[in-house]
Amino acid sequence: MNKTMPTINVKALNCNDEEMKIVNLIVKPNGTIRSTKPKVIDTKPETGKAAYVWRMVAFQVSKNNVHHCLPVTATFDLPAFDENNKWCSSLADKMAKQLKSIEDAIVNQVPKNEWFGINRWGKALGY
Repeated sequence: MNKTMPTINVKALNCNDEEMKIVNLIVKPNGTIRSTKPKVIDTKPETGKAAYVWRMVAFQVSKNNVHHCLPVTATFDLPAFDENNKWCSSLADKMAKQLKSIEDAIVNQVPKNEWFGINRWGKALGY
């Protein structure tokens, strides 16, 4: 099976400038979603957010079966540090909820018959 990632219309996402920084890290200039997770750079918080959004999107729409594993550690990439510079799961969960709109906007650009991860898990769960 050809494992190319889907192509989306970035202009149709209606994202603000901050969200577009994240989108531009996970979508190539031609509109194709990257096939690999963006590198996380500690000094650039948007890279951790992009890595998280990419992982959630890839889980849902990628043709690559490797991406269909449950993304249980995806929040580990988020720059969710408290005032003592310790990573905080509650801050990560809050940030993940805020990033859900970007994730949904990208996934909804892909036709539902191409939601390979969702369809695969649906079959596994008996849907």
